[in-house]
Amino acid sequence: MKFLEKYILGIALALLLGTQAMTAQTVRLHMKSGETLEYNCADVDSLTFIPAEKPSPKFQLAVSDIGIASATLSVTPDDNAVRYYYDVCTREQYDALSGGVEEIVTSYIEYLKGRYPTLTMEQILGNTLSQGADSDQLTGLPAGTEFVFYAIAVDDEGKCYGKAATTTFSTLPGGDPADGAGNALRSLRALLDGYRGRGKFLGRLCTDGTGAARSGGLCCLYGYEHGRARAEGNLCRRHRA
Repeated sequence: MKFLEKYILGIALALLLGTQAMTAQTVRLHMKSGETLEYNCADVDSLTFIPAEKPSPKFQLAVSDIGIASATLSVTPDDNAVRYYYDVCTREQYDALSGGVEEIVTSYIEYLKGRYPTLTMEQILGNTLSQGADSDQLTGLPAGTEFVFYAIAVDDEGKCYGKAATTTFSTLPGGDPADGAGNALRSLRALLDGYRGRGKFLGRLCTDGTGAARSGGLCCLYGYEHGRARAEGNLCRRHRA
């Protein structure tokens, strides 16, 4: 046990023991290991209780049906009671993050809170997070690009906790349309896939790219800095802005 932990534990027990312990000059703590710790009460300036960290949920990530501009994401958590957020970003953007994927998720939730001030945190999280096994098909991805697929647990206050699960994948190269009709057709299909994907926000809030709200007062958020439209070839998001 580290010294600071021993110190805090000793003072905490002194408080729990009552007035006699608080008026005593010394607190003696007998550990199960046989070790005896002793503290001078006059040296105590303040007492801080440190809550135990939440266990880190684990996630199994799988990517399938990878194409020029599309891929299917699948997440299986080890605990179906845990709520979590999953998405992708380019490898370049992931490497530039100073706070890991938590930086993306936290800023996204904060944005939603500011964008929809009349909604409660539970309404926002209920329409943004996943629970249990989940999957999604992404379209409109830039061809020949490496992505990082991630999932991380989020608590009821919208804060990330535990370690994010990550895996990488790359979309297929798009080719040069000048190389032949086949490549040109694939490029056209990729472009159309991107436009068909516009307006999707978990598939529950918007039916198309018009931004017309369906439920909960949420709608498409095209201008969000971390999730511009997929067809623009920027950071791809399932919950696109």
